Amino acid sequence: MPTIDKNYKTEPYRFFAGHSFGGLSSINCLLTHPDMFEAYIAVSPSLYWDNGYLLELTDKKLKKGSVLNKKVFYSDGDEGASGPSSFHTNLLKFDSTITGKNLIGLDQMYKHYPTETHMTEPIVAYFDALRFIFKDWG
Repeated sequence: MPTIDKNYKTEPYRFFAGHSFGGLSSINCLLTHPDMFEAYIAVSPSLYWDNGYLLELTDKKLKKGSVLNKKVFYSDGDEGASGPSSFHTNLLKFDSTITGKNLIGLDQMYKHYPTETHMTEPIVAYFDALRFIFKDWG
C-alpha cells in the first residue's frame, strides 16, 4: 500500500472487496488485520473452505462487546438456500456469529439475492455494498 500511495492519488479511506475466495480473503483480513481497511465486502464468501476454518476464527477472534469500528457488507445468491451447497447456511452462521457479538462501532449488512447465481450476484452485490459503505457521504 505504501507504493500505491506514493505513485497514485489515493484517499485514506480504504476497503477490501472480494467475491468467492476473494470474499473469503476479505473476511480473513477483517479478522487477522482489521486495521488495514475501514470497510470490508465479502460477496459469496467461500466459508466452506478448510472445513469452515474462518467460521471458527470469527467466533474466536471477535470478542463479545469489543470495539470494531468498521463497515462490513456480505452477501450470497441462490447458492444452497434450496439445495445441498453450504454457501447459504455458512453465511447465515457467520451473520449470526458477528451479530451475536454485539460489537461496538460495527456497521454491518447482510443481503441475500435469491434470484442471482454465484456468477451473477457480484453485479448487484457490489453496487449495494458501495451504496451501504458510502451511505453517509454527501
